[in-house]
Amino acid sequence: MCDSFDLTVLNGKAPGDIEGCYTFTRGQANSTIDYCLIRGNWHKFTTDLRVLEEIFSDHMPLAVDICMSVEHIDTPPKLLPQLKCISNELDNVITMQELRNALQGSKNGKAPGEDRVPVEFLANAAESF
Repeated sequence: MCDSFDLTVLNGKAPGDIEGCYTFTRGQANSTIDYCLIRGNWHKFTTDLRVLEEIFSDHMPLAVDICMSVEHIDTPPKLLPQLKCISNELDNVITMQELRNALQGSKNGKAPGEDRVPVEFLANAAESF
């Protein structure tokens, strides 16, 4: 698949992650399940790949440093296509019913963000809104 889309997996290949650090950890389970994919010849400009240790998720964020100067570019790297928003739907105000539906459809035992407030608490609290 990577060959078909001209993608390279940087994990374990880029400076800073030659050893292939774990990107997921839960209890005693460790694995590399989050990958940094880079397209075309962008890998030539990658100077560092770091797996950051964050406490708000089992999945570790990846940070990539890319350094390039115009005089070193033979063929400019292709950029991935950018997503275009075709409606202003994202600008709409979120209704209480949409919030209730999202919370009730969430899995238990998960924290929605950095505040680490359990989904169960928010889903039950939403009933009082």
